[in-house]
Parts: sequence; structure tokens; C-alpha cells
Amino acid sequence: AAELREWTFQNGDVRMLSLENAYGDMAYFSDKKGNPLSGPITMFADADQAEIVYWSRQRDKAFTAGDTAPSDFTRQFRKDARRLRDGRLAREDWSEQVEPEFYGIYTSAGWCGPCRRFTPKLVQTYDLYKTIHQGRFEVLFCSSDENLGEMIEYMEKEEMAWYGNWAKRKSDYWQDYQGNGIPNLVIVDRNGYVLKSSYVGGEYTGPNEAMNELTRLLAYTNPGSGGRLSVPVPGVDMGKLRQAIREKQELALAEGSKKALSLVHNPKAMLAAMEDPDAPEVSLRMTVSISELGVVTGVRIEDDNYRHLDEQFYKATLLWQFMPAVGQNGETHNANAILPVRMKLKEALLSPPG
Repeated sequence: AAELREWTFQNGDVRMLSLENAYGDMAYFSDKKGNPLSGPITMFADADQAEIVYWSRQRDKAFTAGDTAPSDFTRQFRKDARRLRDGRLAREDWSEQVEPEFYGIYTSAGWCGPCRRFTPKLVQTYDLYKTIHQGRFEVLFCSSDENLGEMIEYMEKEEMAWYGNWAKRKSDYWQDYQGNGIPNLVIVDRNGYVLKSSYVGGEYTGPNEAMNELTRLLAYTNPGSGGRLSVPVPGVDMGKLRQAIREKQELALAEGSKKALSLVHNPKAMLAAMEDPDAPEVSLRMTVSISELGVVTGVRIEDDNYRHLDEQFYKATLLWQFMPAVGQNGETHNANAILPVRMKLKEALLSPPG
């Protein structure tokens, strides 16, 4: 994270803060006492907004280049985490594992009624997003069961595919994340910085909001094997963007009619890095796969001459935001959109590599 320095807000206030992380339109800080502070990037003066964007892109550049060693938090996780195999907790081989961007620390127990009601929701979320986002997040179960046998029985019954932590669950390191009530879910970044917990201002609010925050954060990560997606492209007002999405969704629900996918901002600027103003213009079509959240999950170029550009266009369109398709029942769903594109492609992109 960045060193402690002065950050200027839009209203002119200045505070000494350390930038811990940034995802989407949110930035996460600590003050000089270590207290957390988070909020939209737009709450800062323009120069500091640019600083956050620059910082996060440098972070991602180092990550994708393989220049970052596993964090201290990740090393502690790998030391203590065990995978349930054949009725016992076994060590994991971490040699081929990707370091996650996010972790969930889940404190729960089989004897706890609220835990048994929440755990199936978390299992469903985990299984779904592990398929989509692969190694971008992981969960550690810190058991409050009476003994190891009850912990294993609970994990088997609920089909927990995540990691368990029994022998070290009461260590000072993990106790700091466990709180005083269960079920307790804490979402942290790769450095162990708390992004969301089941407590707000010391008051227990439950694990649902933390689980929802994880799904929101994962929308800002690249589900493929490439780099991470962290902050908006400069010039895209994400606050206004989300407001436009909400308004369109509310209108669609009020009308009770099926709505097709539609972009809520001009995407052409996000393809600028692939263009050369002196190159001849080409036309192509691409099929964009859109999730129920309006997030791009895949791109396929329909023209054989440019099929080799699937990956480049996918990375270039990760920040596109759609209003999701809305069915007759008022629920959003996954869909595909076929988009015509006219652009001046760089010469280096016109032919397949090799």
C-alpha cells in the first residue's frame, strides 16, 4: 500500500491517509491510527482521483508481470488452511495455485441455527463464483464447533468445498477477524485489509452484506487468466453509470415488459488503445456475453479474419457496462449481444501472431 500522505477531498478537506486498495469506483484507506476509511473515488479532488487510478494500474501491471510475491496474509493462509479430503483435513499443494485477490474468513459452527441457515447461501455463492472467477478468491472456515469431528461433519453435510482451519483457529492472527458473534463473514484483500465484515461500527449486522460485497468486488476482476480489473477508465463516471442502470431497470420493471441488452455509455473510447488514426477503417461483428449483472464475461469475433482478436477485444471491453436483459418476470438474466464495430485497427493486430 502507499505511504501515509495528504489526500484532498472535493470539499477542500485534507486528511492524512494511506491508500490500501481500489476496486471499481471504491477506494480503501487507513488513517494514521490504522482506522479504515472507504468511499467512492469521486469524493477526492481530481488530482487525487488520477493518483488512485495510476497507483492501481501500477499494482496490476506488477501483478500480471509476475513481479509480486505472495503477501504475508497469503503465506499465513497457506500455512494454516486445510482441504477436506476423505473425511480429514489435509495440507494443500500450493505450487500451482494462483494467489487470490480476495479472501472470505467465515466463522461458523454446526450447532448454530443462524449459521446453518446462512451457510447454504455461501456455499452456493462460492461454487458459482469459483467457476466464473477461478482463483480470484478463496474462503477459510474458522470453526467454532466443539471438536474437530463435529467440524468435519458440518463441512461434509453442507458440502463446503473451501478450506478449513481447526488447529490454528484460536490463534491471535485469526481471532482478529472472527468477532464476537456467528455466523461471521469478513472479506479481506490479499494483504488482509478488511473490505467488509459482519460488523459495522462494532454492531453485528450479519454476514449477508459481506457476501454481497464479495460478489460486487468480483465484478471488478478479470475472470480469465489475464490481469486484474481494478478501477474505471478515466472519464467514465461510474456513479452516474450505476444510477442510469438502476433507472433503466426500474423503468423496465414498471412496464413489465421484456427489455433487451443496451449499453449505458459510449464504449468507443475504451477501444482507443487498439486503434491507429492513420490506419484504414475495418468493419467487424462481435458477440458479447453479458451476465445478469450487466458485466462482460466473454467476447467472440464473428469475422474469421479477425477471430484471433477475441482475447484482445475481451480485455478491452471488460469495463463496458450494460443494462442487463430483463425478462417478463422482472428478473435480469444472462444474454448475448451482437455488436457491429467500425474502427481503425493497428496494423500489428490485423494478422494472427506467428
